[in-house]
Amino acid sequence: MFLWNTTKQNKPPMFTGIIEEIGTIQNLKKLHTGIEVSVESSFAEKLTLGESVAVNGTCLTVTSVEKNSAVFFISQETLAKTNLSSLTVNSKINLERALSLSHFTEQRLSGHIVQGHVDGTGQFAGRPGSPCGCNPGRARGTTAAGYAET
Repeated sequence: MFLWNTTKQNKPPMFTGIIEEIGTIQNLKKLHTGIEVSVESSFAEKLTLGESVAVNGTCLTVTSVEKNSAVFFISQETLAKTNLSSLTVNSKINLERALSLSHFTEQRLSGHIVQGHVDGTGQFAGRPGSPCGCNPGRARGTTAAGYAET
């Protein structure tokens, strides 16, 4: 099996949904564009800048690492769409690092596991009769953001 490190390639990480640890909010700093949150975790020292961690199921990016804590920025949009706006100092949160394919390495899987191959590309132009025309974020059965594989 060939393993490679894709954490630096701007691909979304893959998570299993299995909580790895319960962390504790150490500090919250309100910013004009969101909040900065410091999270105590036993695996904080193993994290790298730019790495993704699922915090209460929401993918956040590590902006700095200290001895036993990691710092994340949470944007206003993320605050509006998740339960993260209810966080307070000493809140307990679910933490999960990206999936690792082997317990022998700390390399984490970043991206999606997709079976098959690409035959071509296309552009989503909307669904006929959609209540909102070509806006895939508003059409029933679609999402406002994300990836699709068909």
